[in-house]
Amino acid sequence: MTLRGGGLYASLWALMTVAAMARGAVGEGLFGLAAAAGFWAPLFAVGLWIGHANARAGRKPLKRVTEGVAAVGLGVFLLLLAIAGLVPALLTLVLWIQAAQNFSLARERDVYFALAISFAVFISAAAESKTTVFLVWVVLYALAATFVLVGLHSEHEGGRARAVAGANRRLPLPAGTAFLTTSILAIALTLYLFVPQPPAKGVGGFYAGGGPFYENEQWESEAEARESGGSDAMGDGSGGGGSGPEDASGDTRGEEGQVPRAGDQSRGEARQPSDYRGFDDTLPIENPGRGGQGGESGGVGNGIVMYVRADRPLYLRGRVFDTFADGRWSTRHTWEEKLPVDTGGLKLRPHPDGAGVSYTVEVASPSSDLVFVVPQALALKFPGTAIARDVHGSLRAPDTLEAGTRYSVRSRIETVDGHPKGAQASITDPAAYLQLPPGLDARIERLAREVADGRDGLEAALALESHLRTSYEYSFRSVFTSQGYTPLEYFLFEAERGHCEYFASALAVMLRTLDIPSRLVTGFSATDRNPVTGYYEVRGLDGHAWVEAYFPEHGWVQFEPTPFYALPNQERQADTVGAGLLDYLRAMTRNARQVAPEAESTQYLVSLNDWLERLQAWYRSAMETLRAALPALGLWLLLPGVLAVAVLAGLWAGWRHLRLPIVRRLARWRVERARRAGPKALVLACFREAERMLACAGYPRDRATTVSEYTEGIINTEVRGLADPLAVIGEAFILARYSDRNVAAEDADRVYRAFRALMQGTGAGRRRSV
Repeated sequence: MTLRGGGLYASLWALMTVAAMARGAVGEGLFGLAAAAGFWAPLFAVGLWIGHANARAGRKPLKRVTEGVAAVGLGVFLLLLAIAGLVPALLTLVLWIQAAQNFSLARERDVYFALAISFAVFISAAAESKTTVFLVWVVLYALAATFVLVGLHSEHEGGRARAVAGANRRLPLPAGTAFLTTSILAIALTLYLFVPQPPAKGVGGFYAGGGPFYENEQWESEAEARESGGSDAMGDGSGGGGSGPEDASGDTRGEEGQVPRAGDQSRGEARQPSDYRGFDDTLPIENPGRGGQGGESGGVGNGIVMYVRADRPLYLRGRVFDTFADGRWSTRHTWEEKLPVDTGGLKLRPHPDGAGVSYTVEVASPSSDLVFVVPQALALKFPGTAIARDVHGSLRAPDTLEAGTRYSVRSRIETVDGHPKGAQASITDPAAYLQLPPGLDARIERLAREVADGRDGLEAALALESHLRTSYEYSFRSVFTSQGYTPLEYFLFEAERGHCEYFASALAVMLRTLDIPSRLVTGFSATDRNPVTGYYEVRGLDGHAWVEAYFPEHGWVQFEPTPFYALPNQERQADTVGAGLLDYLRAMTRNARQVAPEAESTQYLVSLNDWLERLQAWYRSAMETLRAALPALGLWLLLPGVLAVAVLAGLWAGWRHLRLPIVRRLARWRVERARRAGPKALVLACFREAERMLACAGYPRDRATTVSEYTEGIINTEVRGLADPLAVIGEAFILARYSDRNVAAEDADRVYRAFRALMQGTGAGRRRSV
């Protein structure tokens, strides 16, 4: 079947252009969007215009042009293969193949090929998209695809009708296409937002690293020396000690393959664009952000720092600090080892196959050279040749991680009382994690013992955590005012509010006063999931500090003393996307109130969030009221329902009996009016009204069925008497509608008599579509 409808070609152009522009926007941002709009859109338009013109004229496809465009695409593919890699090159190649095919697009199978190509390109863009804005592209693509499918159906069904309508008659898209498309999108959006979705299974979730590649010859040499020296590459990986360099206990002597981090020149060369000091060698708790801003994100604002693909919220650990003095944290042990990374990844701990939880991290904005992972990291796939691991199990790369860097990790996640914990290993130097600053205010120890109330171990730690979360207020801004107090004293006994470094420092110090080894940890909380993209969006405000405490029976256990945050102790995905969007909006509103409470955008977010909260509360109240009233009103509600059904059934039955007489009366009135307008008008009116009556009587005509075929179908029914008058009317209609001959008066009278006979015969026989 040769395609002829211009609407179908226009819809195909929109479909291909949307797919190419979506791919460009996801891959290269505004530049990619502009490039796709400026190159692919005109190229597709020219090809489809030529293909449509050839199809309408019945000319042969332009094979040489098609082959030439395809050859150009192959050359571009080879060039991109060497520059950008396999995936971008393949996607560009399929777009060039489709651009070449457009010059010869004339068959139904060509349309299906174009649909497959555009869908592949669009799905690749959807897989890489990490913003909610991509939902706009989804809507545009769905609109274009619906128009293409409707247009293709119209072409397919109208193929036989062209024999009646004329070979060159244009068949436009059906009048209800816009309504159909809108209805489909509305139904799909409703299902998408409100139908519960099963949780992701994470099948094949351990991906290879990608993006910029990190090399360092010195690190590679140290890693090779370590390997050849026979050292075990499977360290604890969680900072638990026992078999790793943590046993050095502050000794400055290193082992082969382990060098002081302070003396590593590569770290000095690494760029540190983040203004949050939590990832530096020291951390001042009073002002962890350079530039005078308190709080976690410092100078990076609250933009997105990284995207995390995981099936649950995570805390990604970066640095570990064990020494606290003069209002700042530092690390006593500076030893680290270099581990080689090969194409198969890096094993950090022995683990059975399939153990652990897999997740992927993609850097959106440079923050540090740290490789953020969940404690008890089992395996790592990273785009580099070597990785450094310190005595606490923290990992770092040879240079600052650039935007686009992607690495995958598999970690074991275990909990005790809802708190994630590391490996159950012994530490040979507990004193390193019991150090207290000189001149510590005695009130801090008294407060710790008062809150613990005779409890020890894990129970005491849980009590201290709960006390800080419930008795103090979180503030993004620095609140310390020096009046003879240290920052920690001022936070606990004067201000009673502060940012997370205050809370974490207070818990770590109070735990140490109770002889519980503890340390302060910095990293990112990946807990705000965008339900549209499926990624956890880690922002500047998610740069965070928390505490790890050691218990011989459990190992290192995480504690979250800051009330603004919550430990990711379970999977927290909403049942529906709609509910997830509400949670996402609440998180964005909460963060905006902390970062810029007076900003106009924050006020909009607050107003929208409050309005949705009231709407949700009203809906829940209405549902609860209805559920409470149903038992008492059950019978009274049932009776009106039964009566309503009975009334509707009676009206429907009455309409079925009255519909045909009404249609017949209207048909007679219209035919009599047309009779006064002349013979041709009478013939046309008789045919239109005959169709209406037969359809009402149960014999509708399909829009792709010719008049002759319709008459033959009537002959095969139980009311063959209708065929003769219908044949007379149909034959006259064809001559009057599709020829230049004038209709004679006697022919019009004969059609009129046939119409009267048809009126008398309608209503007999059973219903059947012919």
